[in-house]
Amino acid sequence: MHPALTWSLVSLAVAAFFAAWWVEGRPDGHRLASWRRFTLVVQAAAVAMTLLVLRPGHGTHDSPAAFAAAIGNGTPALIDVYGNWCGPCLLARPSVDALERATRGRMAVVRVDIEAPAARLVVSRYGLRATPTYVLVDGQGTEVWRQVGGSPDRAAIEQGLAAMGSRR
Repeated sequence: MHPALTWSLVSLAVAAFFAAWWVEGRPDGHRLASWRRFTLVVQAAAVAMTLLVLRPGHGTHDSPAAFAAAIGNGTPALIDVYGNWCGPCLLARPSVDALERATRGRMAVVRVDIEAPAARLVVSRYGLRATPTYVLVDGQGTEVWRQVGGSPDRAAIEQGLAAMGSRR
């Protein structure tokens, strides 16, 4: 079953349980005070929202075939390995978006969710150990530069791209 579908079903089940408890009372017939019912509904909503926010994301190249096609095709690429549950990954997302816009046409940005099927390929090929990790590869897929944690260093990436351009 797809992970997003699993999270959605769990969220719905939790919300349905607490909604039924609110309306019908507990199984032993005791009804909760209105403030406790409200508290339970708020907690159920918080759990559902947490599951919705932390569910596995969708990178641009989450399938192994899409990742393999994007790397080593003659175009340099920045591989962004992230997790939706990872705070630093979420904080770095706007920087990666800005970098993608600034380098459009010169470099591809390949985003892979660490929980996606392509992550196994990325981890084994480049030996990743943490998220976020940024790996700059040349057109043949050879690693040129790597950064673990934080937002990607734009100056280092530009230097790497310039060095690749001078090798051609």
